[in-house]
Amino acid sequence: MLENYPQINSFKRTNNPTATQTLERIYEQQLLTEVAKHLNCSIVFVPDISLNVATNLLTSISLGRGAYLPLDTGICDTRDPQITIVRPLRHFDDKELAFYNVYNKLKLVVSPNEIKKFNNTSVQDLIDTFVSNLQLNYPATITTVVRTGDKLALDKTVLKSKACNLCKAPLLNNTSEELNSATATDFSRWISAQLQIFKKDESFNEFEIKQRELYCYACSKIIEFVEK
Repeated sequence: MLENYPQINSFKRTNNPTATQTLERIYEQQLLTEVAKHLNCSIVFVPDISLNVATNLLTSISLGRGAYLPLDTGICDTRDPQITIVRPLRHFDDKELAFYNVYNKLKLVVSPNEIKKFNNTSVQDLIDTFVSNLQLNYPATITTVVRTGDKLALDKTVLKSKACNLCKAPLLNNTSEELNSATATDFSRWISAQLQIFKKDESFNEFEIKQRELYCYACSKIIEFVEK
């Protein structure tokens, strides 16, 4: 199964903690999907609670994945046509789960991988610390963030688009004649690196094909760090 992911160790070579944690999360989700298919399951339940959802929501926005918030943090992730990832605990906090475990005499199982020391070297760690600290003084912080995310939706027709090679989310092509800021910045960087001078239209068409064919905006930035 792991042979389907020849780049699974590539993120270990990057010195960028944000890229590393992003790749870890992407590969973890894809591995769950592959295992579900192997076991002939159509639904996968994940244990994300409200803190995880709020942190992931703000992280996704920070990393340029705002368009995919309904998939990354919503109740259901349907980017894979065969497997649906469900987050049934997304409106519960850690206190509620702790009380549930106590009342039902359930023993808490903590994975060693979940015990980590935050040194605030990545965007994910910074946002996790920010949300946790803000929640201490403003108890409605996490609930407000999660409820705001619930109002966002992804056009169902977009799910039929070609998927990103890395995160498997549908590619959102810019159909308007005007460039957004991200595309304009990337095009400027790309065209300045060319040795020959092309006509503007031809250059942009070539750039757009290269950029849009394989990866979404956020994953294209991750790939840059991996390939360095």
